[in-house]
Amino acid sequence: MANAYLEAIRKNKPKEIELSKSPRREAMKAQKGRCAKCKKDLNPAFSKFIKTPEGKFEVICANCAVTIPKR
Repeated sequence: MANAYLEAIRKNKPKEIELSKSPRREAMKAQKGRCAKCKKDLNPAFSKFIKTPEGKFEVICANCAVTIPKR
């Protein structure tokens, strides 16, 4: 039984599988850990991911994500 299995694997080489990557993680890497608007360092716990109309993700800091109107 094991011999037939091993022979089948050797004859039919497995296809190469491409690893999937998170678009959010790739956006964080592309921005080098900086906010898309103010260019300050990002804290991953206090950041927001925004999807642009082009379909790409941008990462912004908490200060840029929440705007407080002045009185």
